[in-house]
Amino acid sequence: MENYELFIKKKKVKTAVAIGYDKEKNTAPVILATGKNSLAEKIIQEAEKHDIHIEQNQELAELLSIVEVNQHIPKQAYEAIAQILSYIYSKRSSPP
Repeated sequence: MENYELFIKKKKVKTAVAIGYDKEKNTAPVILATGKNSLAEKIIQEAEKHDIHIEQNQELAELLSIVEVNQHIPKQAYEAIAQILSYIYSKRSSPP
């Protein structure tokens, strides 16, 4: 009997999720866009073009990518998103 070793490598899929939060209109952040691979690249390029903060967190991106566009983020993501938004707001309000 021959012995075989099998290696299965999952091809990395680039995932991007755009999130918006308007405290006057929404009770929680909303998914604005989601995409994988080439669409993810376009979302990232738009963010860079408009100097929008890009957070690299594959696990969070995977969780948020299953949410429909224009829907609130799931409660499981509140703490992580709150930390990111807090960082962004503090960075913007700090003097240069």
